Amino acid sequence: MPRTATKLAPAARGGFVARKVIPADVRDEYAKLYDVRTEERLNTGPLPIGLARARHREWSTEIETRIANIRAARKGEGRILSPREARALAGEWYAWFVAREANKLPEGAWADYYRHMIEDIQAAAVQNGVFDGDEIELLESNAAIRERVRPIIADEAKSEQFLAAKGMALDPASRIMFLDFVARDFFAAIGLLARRARGDYGADRYAERFPEPQGATSDLTPWALFERWIEKAKPAVSTVDRWRAVFLKLQADFPATPAAALLPEQMQKWANGLIGKERSERTVMDVWVRSCRTVFSWGIGEKLIPNNPFVGWKIKIPRKVTTRETKAFLDSEATKILSAAAQVKVRSKMDAAKRWCPWLAAYSGARIGELTQLRGIDLIEQGGIPAIKISPNAGSIKTGQARIVPLHAHLIEQGF
Repeated sequence: MPRTATKLAPAARGGFVARKVIPADVRDEYAKLYDVRTEERLNTGPLPIGLARARHREWSTEIETRIANIRAARKGEGRILSPREARALAGEWYAWFVAREANKLPEGAWADYYRHMIEDIQAAAVQNGVFDGDEIELLESNAAIRERVRPIIADEAKSEQFLAAKGMALDPASRIMFLDFVARDFFAAIGLLARRARGDYGADRYAERFPEPQGATSDLTPWALFERWIEKAKPAVSTVDRWRAVFLKLQADFPATPAAALLPEQMQKWANGLIGKERSERTVMDVWVRSCRTVFSWGIGEKLIPNNPFVGWKIKIPRKVTTRETKAFLDSEATKILSAAAQVKVRSKMDAAKRWCPWLAAYSGARIGELTQLRGIDLIEQGGIPAIKISPNAGSIKTGQARIVPLHAHLIEQGF
Protein backbone atom coordinates (compact mmCIF):
# COMPACT_ATOMS: atom_id res chain seq x y z
CA MET A 1 0.00 0.00 0.00
CA PRO A 2 1.24 3.57 -0.57
CA ARG A 3 2.88 5.12 2.47
CA THR A 4 3.14 8.63 3.81
CA ALA A 5 6.79 8.97 4.79
CA THR A 6 7.61 9.64 8.42
CA LYS A 7 10.95 9.75 10.16
CA LEU A 8 12.23 9.25 13.67
CA ALA A 9 13.75 12.19 15.48
CA PRO A 10 15.69 12.10 18.79
CA ALA A 11 13.55 13.07 21.79
CA ALA A 12 14.74 15.58 24.37
CA ARG A 13 14.40 13.05 27.21
CA GLY A 14 15.82 10.08 25.33
CA GLY A 15 14.37 7.74 22.76
CA PHE A 16 12.73 8.91 19.55
CA VAL A 17 9.55 10.59 18.34
CA ALA A 18 7.65 10.64 15.05
CA ARG A 19 4.58 12.36 13.63
CA LYS A 20 2.17 11.21 10.95
CA VAL A 21 -0.43 13.50 9.37
CA ILE A 22 -3.87 12.02 8.75
CA PRO A 23 -4.89 12.71 5.11
CA ALA A 24 -7.67 15.28 4.81
CA ASP A 25 -9.97 12.95 2.86
CA VAL A 26 -10.29 10.46 5.75
CA ARG A 27 -10.12 12.74 8.79
CA ASP A 28 -13.83 12.67 9.60
CA GLU A 29 -14.03 8.86 9.59
CA TYR A 30 -10.64 8.51 11.32
CA ALA A 31 -11.65 10.87 14.14
CA LYS A 32 -14.90 8.97 14.65
CA LEU A 33 -13.11 5.64 14.97
CA TYR A 34 -9.86 6.61 16.74
CA ASP A 35 -10.47 10.00 18.43
CA VAL A 36 -7.60 11.56 16.47
CA ARG A 37 -8.29 13.97 13.62
CA THR A 38 -5.19 15.58 12.15
CA GLU A 39 -2.05 13.87 13.40
CA GLU A 40 -0.84 10.71 15.13
CA ARG A 41 2.28 10.90 17.29
CA LEU A 42 4.74 8.25 18.45
CA ASN A 43 7.13 8.38 21.39
CA THR A 44 9.25 5.24 21.61
CA GLY A 45 10.61 5.99 25.07
CA PRO A 46 14.26 5.19 25.90
CA LEU A 47 14.82 2.49 23.26
CA PRO A 48 17.97 1.75 21.23
CA ILE A 49 17.71 2.95 17.62
CA GLY A 50 17.21 -0.57 16.23
CA LEU A 51 14.22 -1.32 18.48
CA ALA A 52 12.88 2.19 17.95
CA ARG A 53 12.91 1.66 14.17
CA ALA A 54 11.02 -1.63 14.55
CA ARG A 55 8.46 0.04 16.81
CA HIS A 56 8.14 2.89 14.27
CA ARG A 57 7.52 0.45 11.42
CA GLU A 58 4.71 -1.28 13.36
CA TRP A 59 3.16 2.04 14.30
CA SER A 60 3.31 3.44 10.76
CA THR A 61 1.92 0.26 9.22
CA GLU A 62 -1.00 0.24 11.65
CA ILE A 63 -1.99 3.80 10.74
CA GLU A 64 -1.62 3.17 7.00
CA THR A 65 -3.85 0.10 7.36
CA ARG A 66 -6.51 2.17 9.12
CA ILE A 67 -6.42 4.79 6.37
CA ALA A 68 -6.54 2.18 3.60
CA ASN A 69 -9.51 0.44 5.19
CA ILE A 70 -11.46 3.69 5.51
CA ARG A 71 -10.88 4.41 1.81
CA ALA A 72 -11.68 0.84 0.80
CA ALA A 73 -14.93 0.86 2.79
CA ARG A 74 -15.92 4.17 1.16
CA LYS A 75 -15.40 2.69 -2.32
CA GLY A 76 -17.23 -0.50 -1.46
CA GLU A 77 -14.03 -2.51 -1.76
CA GLY A 78 -12.74 -5.04 0.69
CA ARG A 79 -11.94 -8.63 1.47
CA ILE A 80 -14.17 -11.42 0.18
CA LEU A 81 -15.09 -14.02 2.83
CA SER A 82 -16.24 -17.59 2.51
CA PRO A 83 -19.24 -18.55 4.67
CA ARG A 84 -16.92 -20.30 7.12
CA GLU A 85 -14.66 -17.24 7.34
CA ALA A 86 -17.66 -14.98 7.89
CA ARG A 87 -18.89 -17.28 10.67
CA ALA A 88 -15.45 -17.30 12.31
CA LEU A 89 -15.34 -13.51 12.08
CA ALA A 90 -18.74 -13.35 13.78
CA GLY A 91 -17.27 -15.52 16.54
CA GLU A 92 -14.48 -13.00 17.02
CA TRP A 93 -17.09 -10.22 17.14
CA TYR A 94 -19.04 -12.20 19.77
CA ALA A 95 -16.01 -12.47 22.10
CA TRP A 96 -15.12 -8.80 21.50
CA PHE A 97 -18.65 -7.54 22.16
CA VAL A 98 -19.12 -9.57 25.35
CA ALA A 99 -15.77 -8.39 26.73
CA ARG A 100 -16.55 -4.79 25.76
CA GLU A 101 -20.03 -4.67 27.31
CA ALA A 102 -19.43 -6.81 30.41
CA ASN A 103 -20.47 -5.20 33.72
CA LYS A 104 -21.97 -2.14 32.03
CA LEU A 105 -25.60 -2.85 32.93
CA PRO A 106 -27.47 -4.79 35.65
CA GLU A 107 -29.35 -7.96 34.80
CA GLY A 108 -32.74 -6.26 34.55
CA ALA A 109 -31.45 -3.68 32.09
CA TRP A 110 -30.09 -6.39 29.80
CA ALA A 111 -33.47 -8.15 29.89
CA ASP A 112 -35.25 -4.90 28.94
CA TYR A 113 -32.75 -4.33 26.16
CA TYR A 114 -33.34 -7.86 24.83
CA ARG A 115 -37.11 -7.25 24.72
CA HIS A 116 -36.59 -3.92 22.99
CA MET A 117 -34.56 -5.56 20.21
CA ILE A 118 -37.14 -8.33 19.82
CA GLU A 119 -39.78 -5.63 19.32
CA ASP A 120 -37.75 -4.27 16.42
CA ILE A 121 -37.92 -7.69 14.75
CA GLN A 122 -41.67 -7.87 15.41
CA ALA A 123 -42.17 -4.47 13.80
CA ALA A 124 -40.16 -5.52 10.74
CA ALA A 125 -42.21 -8.74 10.50
CA VAL A 126 -45.51 -6.82 10.61
CA GLN A 127 -44.27 -4.47 7.88
CA ASN A 128 -43.71 -7.58 5.74
CA GLY A 129 -47.13 -9.06 6.50
CA VAL A 130 -45.90 -11.63 9.04
CA PHE A 131 -47.88 -11.60 12.27
CA ASP A 132 -46.86 -14.82 14.01
CA GLY A 133 -43.76 -16.92 14.70
CA ASP A 134 -40.60 -16.99 16.81
CA GLU A 135 -38.72 -13.74 16.22
CA ILE A 136 -35.25 -15.30 16.03
CA GLU A 137 -36.45 -17.96 13.59
CA LEU A 138 -38.11 -15.27 11.47
CA LEU A 139 -34.87 -13.33 11.42
CA GLU A 140 -33.00 -16.38 10.15
CA SER A 141 -35.59 -17.57 7.61
CA ASN A 142 -37.05 -14.36 6.15
CA ALA A 143 -34.68 -12.33 3.95
CA ALA A 144 -36.99 -9.28 3.86
CA ILE A 145 -37.12 -9.10 7.67
CA ARG A 146 -33.34 -9.49 7.86
CA GLU A 147 -32.86 -6.64 5.40
CA ARG A 148 -35.00 -4.30 7.52
CA VAL A 149 -33.41 -5.29 10.83
CA ARG A 150 -29.80 -5.60 9.61
CA PRO A 151 -28.82 -1.89 9.92
CA ILE A 152 -30.38 -1.66 13.39
CA ILE A 153 -28.50 -4.64 14.75
CA ALA A 154 -25.29 -3.59 12.98
CA ASP A 155 -25.46 -0.29 14.83
CA GLU A 156 -26.35 -1.80 18.21
CA ALA A 157 -23.70 -4.50 17.85
CA LYS A 158 -20.98 -1.90 17.08
CA SER A 159 -19.98 -4.02 14.09
CA GLU A 160 -18.25 -1.15 12.27
CA GLN A 161 -16.16 -0.37 15.33
CA PHE A 162 -15.23 -4.05 15.55
CA LEU A 163 -14.11 -4.19 11.91
CA ALA A 164 -12.17 -0.94 12.29
CA ALA A 165 -10.46 -2.21 15.45
CA LYS A 166 -9.51 -5.37 13.56
CA GLY A 167 -8.23 -3.34 10.60
CA MET A 168 -10.54 -5.13 8.14
CA ALA A 169 -12.67 -3.93 5.25
CA LEU A 170 -15.17 -6.33 3.64
CA ASP A 171 -16.67 -6.32 0.18
CA PRO A 172 -20.45 -5.64 0.18
CA ALA A 173 -21.55 -9.29 -0.13
CA SER A 174 -19.16 -10.45 2.61
CA ARG A 175 -20.26 -7.61 4.86
CA ILE A 176 -23.93 -8.61 4.51
CA MET A 177 -23.09 -12.25 5.22
CA PHE A 178 -21.06 -11.27 8.30
CA LEU A 179 -23.84 -8.98 9.60
CA ASP A 180 -26.48 -11.69 9.13
CA PHE A 181 -24.39 -13.99 11.32
CA VAL A 182 -23.95 -11.18 13.86
CA ALA A 183 -27.72 -10.60 13.88
CA ARG A 184 -28.21 -14.20 14.96
CA ASP A 185 -25.41 -14.11 17.54
CA PHE A 186 -26.34 -10.69 18.91
CA PHE A 187 -29.22 -12.07 20.98
CA ALA A 188 -27.04 -14.87 22.35
CA ALA A 189 -24.49 -12.25 23.41
CA ILE A 190 -27.19 -10.21 25.19
CA GLY A 191 -28.38 -13.35 26.96
CA LEU A 192 -24.84 -14.13 28.12
CA LEU A 193 -24.33 -10.56 29.38
CA ALA A 194 -27.56 -10.83 31.38
CA ARG A 195 -26.35 -14.13 32.85
CA ARG A 196 -22.99 -12.62 33.79
CA ALA A 197 -24.75 -9.62 35.34
CA ARG A 198 -26.60 -11.89 37.78
CA GLY A 199 -23.35 -13.57 38.81
CA ASP A 200 -23.53 -16.69 36.63
CA TYR A 201 -20.07 -17.28 35.16
CA GLY A 202 -20.67 -20.81 33.96
CA ALA A 203 -19.31 -22.11 30.65
CA ASP A 204 -20.54 -20.34 27.52
CA ARG A 205 -21.72 -23.24 25.39
CA TYR A 206 -22.89 -20.95 22.61
CA ALA A 207 -19.30 -19.86 21.88
CA GLU A 208 -18.37 -23.47 21.11
CA ARG A 209 -20.28 -23.35 17.81
CA PHE A 210 -17.92 -20.85 16.20
CA PRO A 211 -15.10 -22.13 13.94
CA GLU A 212 -11.58 -21.08 14.81
CA PRO A 213 -10.35 -17.78 13.32
CA GLN A 214 -8.16 -18.12 10.26
CA GLY A 215 -4.53 -18.63 11.22
CA ALA A 216 -5.35 -19.59 14.81
CA THR A 217 -4.90 -22.99 16.39
CA SER A 218 -6.94 -24.37 19.27
CA ASP A 219 -3.92 -24.47 21.59
CA LEU A 220 -2.37 -21.13 20.61
CA THR A 221 -3.74 -19.13 23.49
CA PRO A 222 -1.83 -16.07 24.76
CA TRP A 223 -0.18 -18.35 27.32
CA ALA A 224 0.83 -20.89 24.64
CA LEU A 225 2.31 -18.05 22.58
CA PHE A 226 4.30 -16.93 25.63
CA GLU A 227 5.62 -20.46 26.16
CA ARG A 228 6.75 -20.69 22.54
CA TRP A 229 8.48 -17.32 22.86
CA ILE A 230 10.37 -18.55 25.95
CA GLU A 231 11.45 -21.69 24.11
CA LYS A 232 12.71 -19.87 21.01
CA ALA A 233 13.86 -16.46 22.31
CA LYS A 234 15.64 -17.81 25.43
CA PRO A 235 15.02 -14.67 27.52
CA ALA A 236 16.62 -14.03 30.90
CA VAL A 237 15.12 -15.92 33.84
CA SER A 238 14.25 -12.63 35.52
CA THR A 239 12.29 -11.55 32.43
CA VAL A 240 10.31 -14.79 32.36
CA ASP A 241 9.57 -14.51 36.07
CA ARG A 242 8.33 -10.94 35.71
CA TRP A 243 6.26 -11.49 32.57
CA ARG A 244 4.71 -14.79 33.67
CA ALA A 245 2.08 -13.01 35.77
CA VAL A 246 1.12 -10.87 32.77
CA PHE A 247 0.29 -13.82 30.55
CA LEU A 248 -1.40 -15.78 33.31
CA LYS A 249 -3.70 -12.81 33.85
CA LEU A 250 -4.32 -12.43 30.11
CA GLN A 251 -5.13 -16.13 29.85
CA ALA A 252 -7.47 -15.98 32.85
CA ASP A 253 -9.36 -12.95 31.52
CA PHE A 254 -9.72 -14.34 27.96
CA PRO A 255 -9.75 -18.12 28.41
CA ALA A 256 -11.75 -18.88 25.26
CA THR A 257 -10.07 -16.37 22.93
CA PRO A 258 -7.09 -17.45 20.79
CA ALA A 259 -4.15 -15.06 20.62
CA ALA A 260 -4.96 -14.40 16.95
CA ALA A 261 -8.47 -13.18 17.80
CA LEU A 262 -7.58 -10.50 20.37
CA LEU A 263 -8.31 -6.96 19.18
CA PRO A 264 -6.49 -3.65 19.86
CA GLU A 265 -9.54 -1.93 21.35
CA GLN A 266 -10.20 -4.96 23.52
CA MET A 267 -6.62 -5.05 24.78
CA GLN A 268 -6.52 -1.31 25.45
CA LYS A 269 -9.61 -1.63 27.63
CA TRP A 270 -8.06 -4.63 29.41
CA ALA A 271 -4.82 -2.74 30.08
CA ASN A 272 -6.65 0.32 31.42
CA GLY A 273 -8.57 -1.97 33.76
CA LEU A 274 -5.29 -3.12 35.33
CA ILE A 275 -4.51 0.35 36.65
CA GLY A 276 -5.23 0.82 40.33
CA LYS A 277 -3.62 0.79 43.77
CA GLU A 278 -1.49 -2.25 42.89
CA ARG A 279 -0.29 -0.97 39.50
CA SER A 280 0.39 2.55 38.26
CA GLU A 281 -0.09 3.70 34.68
CA ARG A 282 3.66 3.48 34.13
CA THR A 283 3.87 -0.07 35.50
CA VAL A 284 1.05 -1.24 33.25
CA MET A 285 2.57 0.44 30.18
CA ASP A 286 6.21 -0.44 30.82
CA VAL A 287 5.72 -4.01 32.07
CA TRP A 288 2.29 -5.34 31.10
CA VAL A 289 1.77 -3.76 27.70
CA ARG A 290 5.46 -3.89 26.74
CA SER A 291 5.74 -7.60 27.51
CA CYS A 292 2.62 -8.43 25.47
CA ARG A 293 3.74 -6.17 22.62
CA THR A 294 7.13 -7.93 22.51
CA VAL A 295 5.75 -11.49 22.54
CA PHE A 296 3.01 -10.78 19.99
CA SER A 297 5.50 -9.03 17.67
CA TRP A 298 7.65 -12.15 17.85
CA GLY A 299 4.56 -14.25 17.06
CA ILE A 300 3.95 -12.24 13.87
CA GLY A 301 7.55 -12.81 12.78
CA GLU A 302 7.12 -16.55 13.35
CA LYS A 303 3.86 -16.57 11.30
CA LEU A 304 1.93 -17.81 14.35
CA ILE A 305 -0.54 -14.90 14.50
CA PRO A 306 -1.62 -12.32 11.89
CA ASN A 307 -1.54 -9.10 13.95
CA ASN A 308 -0.41 -7.48 17.19
CA PRO A 309 -3.33 -6.13 19.26
CA PHE A 310 -0.94 -4.20 21.53
CA VAL A 311 0.26 -1.69 18.92
CA GLY A 312 -1.50 1.45 17.70
CA TRP A 313 -2.47 2.68 21.17
CA LYS A 314 -0.90 3.66 24.47
CA ILE A 315 -1.78 4.46 28.06
CA LYS A 316 -1.49 8.08 29.08
CA ILE A 317 1.02 8.34 31.92
CA PRO A 318 0.53 11.34 34.22
CA ARG A 319 3.53 13.52 34.85
CA LYS A 320 5.29 12.30 37.98
CA VAL A 321 6.17 14.77 40.72
CA THR A 322 9.72 14.09 41.94
CA THR A 323 11.28 15.60 45.04
CA ARG A 324 14.78 14.23 44.39
CA GLU A 325 17.22 15.39 41.75
CA THR A 326 18.41 11.83 41.03
CA LYS A 327 17.72 8.28 42.21
CA ALA A 328 21.19 8.07 43.76
CA PHE A 329 21.54 7.84 47.53
CA LEU A 330 22.50 11.02 49.34
CA ASP A 331 25.79 10.84 51.23
CA SER A 332 23.86 10.85 54.50
CA GLU A 333 21.67 7.96 53.33
CA ALA A 334 24.64 5.89 52.15
CA THR A 335 26.42 6.53 55.45
CA LYS A 336 23.37 5.40 57.44
CA ILE A 337 23.01 2.16 55.41
CA LEU A 338 26.68 1.23 55.56
CA SER A 339 26.98 2.12 59.25
CA ALA A 340 24.02 -0.11 60.08
CA ALA A 341 25.51 -2.95 58.02
CA ALA A 342 28.86 -2.66 59.81
CA GLN A 343 27.15 -3.22 63.17
CA VAL A 344 25.45 -6.51 62.22
CA LYS A 345 26.63 -9.48 64.27
CA VAL A 346 27.05 -12.45 61.92
CA ARG A 347 25.37 -15.56 63.34
CA SER A 348 23.71 -16.90 60.18
CA LYS A 349 23.83 -16.70 56.40
CA MET A 350 21.15 -14.01 56.48
CA ASP A 351 23.24 -11.99 58.93
CA ALA A 352 26.22 -12.36 56.60
CA ALA A 353 24.19 -11.01 53.69
CA LYS A 354 23.07 -8.02 55.78
CA ARG A 355 26.63 -7.39 56.96
CA TRP A 356 28.52 -7.63 53.67
CA CYS A 357 26.20 -7.13 50.66
CA PRO A 358 25.66 -3.35 51.16
CA TRP A 359 29.43 -2.83 51.38
CA LEU A 360 30.15 -5.11 48.42
CA ALA A 361 27.52 -3.25 46.37
CA ALA A 362 28.97 0.13 47.33
CA TYR A 363 32.51 -0.80 46.31
CA SER A 364 31.76 -3.01 43.27
CA GLY A 365 28.65 -1.55 41.67
CA ALA A 366 27.17 -5.07 41.48
CA ARG A 367 23.48 -5.69 42.07
CA ILE A 368 22.31 -7.17 45.36
CA GLY A 369 20.89 -10.19 43.56
CA GLU A 370 24.28 -10.89 41.99
CA LEU A 371 26.01 -10.62 45.36
CA THR A 372 23.65 -12.79 47.41
CA GLN A 373 24.28 -15.74 45.09
CA LEU A 374 28.10 -15.59 45.38
CA ARG A 375 29.69 -18.98 46.18
CA GLY A 376 32.97 -19.84 47.89
CA ILE A 377 34.59 -20.61 44.51
CA ASP A 378 33.66 -17.11 43.34
CA LEU A 379 36.21 -15.58 45.75
CA ILE A 380 39.44 -15.61 43.75
CA GLU A 381 42.85 -13.97 43.48
CA GLN A 382 44.03 -12.64 40.13
CA GLY A 383 47.52 -11.24 39.71
CA GLY A 384 47.88 -11.16 43.46
CA ILE A 385 44.73 -9.04 43.86
CA PRO A 386 41.72 -10.45 45.77
CA ALA A 387 38.55 -10.34 43.66
CA ILE A 388 35.05 -11.74 43.25
CA LYS A 389 33.84 -13.47 40.11
CA ILE A 390 30.23 -12.64 39.21
CA SER A 391 29.20 -15.53 37.00
CA PRO A 392 25.96 -16.79 35.39
CA ASN A 393 26.94 -20.22 36.71
CA ALA A 394 25.91 -18.99 40.16
CA GLY A 395 22.53 -17.65 39.00
CA SER A 396 20.91 -14.99 36.86
CA ILE A 397 22.93 -11.84 36.20
CA LYS A 398 21.88 -8.81 34.22
CA THR A 399 24.29 -9.06 31.29
CA GLY A 400 24.53 -12.85 31.16
CA GLN A 401 28.33 -12.47 30.99
CA ALA A 402 30.83 -13.26 33.75
CA ARG A 403 32.98 -10.45 35.10
CA ILE A 404 35.73 -10.15 37.72
CA VAL A 405 35.61 -7.28 40.21
CA PRO A 406 38.61 -6.48 42.47
CA LEU A 407 37.89 -6.29 46.19
CA HIS A 408 38.51 -2.89 47.75
CA ALA A 409 41.18 -2.85 50.46
CA HIS A 410 38.68 -1.46 52.96
CA LEU A 411 36.55 -4.62 52.60
CA ILE A 412 39.56 -6.75 53.47
CA GLU A 413 40.40 -4.47 56.42
CA GLN A 414 36.88 -5.09 57.75
CA GLY A 415 37.48 -8.83 57.61
CA PHE A 416 35.58 -9.94 54.52
